[in-house]
Amino acid sequence: MCAAAALGTATVLLLLVVRRRPAARGRGRCGGPDSPAPAPSKEKPVALLPPDTSLPDPAVIVLIGAAGSGKSTFATTRWGSTQVLCLDQYRALVADSAGDRAATGDAVVLLQRVVLEARLRRGLTCVIDATGTEAKFRAQYVQAARRHDVPAVALLMPMPLEECLARNAARPDERRVPEDVVRVQHRAATDARPYLSREGFDHLVAGPGHRLGSGGWPCPGRRQQMSTTSGSRTGMEEPSGT
Repeated sequence: MCAAAALGTATVLLLLVVRRRPAARGRGRCGGPDSPAPAPSKEKPVALLPPDTSLPDPAVIVLIGAAGSGKSTFATTRWGSTQVLCLDQYRALVADSAGDRAATGDAVVLLQRVVLEARLRRGLTCVIDATGTEAKFRAQYVQAARRHDVPAVALLMPMPLEECLARNAARPDERRVPEDVVRVQHRAATDARPYLSREGFDHLVAGPGHRLGSGGWPCPGRRQQMSTTSGSRTGMEEPSGT
């Protein structure tokens, strides 16, 4: 079950404040054709880690996969409910409906600018449960990890397209994503694989078989290079949906 139920009245008050921010430009569906190509980088490619590797803790872990790829199921069976920041749950929190795409802007502001930043200031792991198929939105989470000097982990969900479509079709009407959007998301997630190291991720893992832990991650030097002042503004853009 996605984490958000404990936010309560204080969260609602924070939402009323952040809703007054100017609307972000360049909104589009995750994985859409308007996603900018990652800029070339001299960074050494990040190797795909073997199964049963411990994931760093704390970290920002970005799930990447189309609707129906099993992201939420995987996240809720591997991490505690407070560690998983699920966009659907934040939509439900602000609009009483997880499938209300019109509420995505407010939900993202609450997730990224309030809860994510507050948890990272406390040194807590954050698992981002959204499609993660657009480079410009993945970059926002990498930047958050840099600001707070924690590793950024890209976690790919390599589910076959046919299975994603079947799972999505079985969803309730309010949570079902149009089939053409699922196809675009799946293609975008697949195409992203060669570029993730250039986007600044410290580690890349694929699918089930990984556990949370603190050992075996030789990235302190890179984290120091990537870190910036934690108190800077987030500069995060708001996507229109997942």
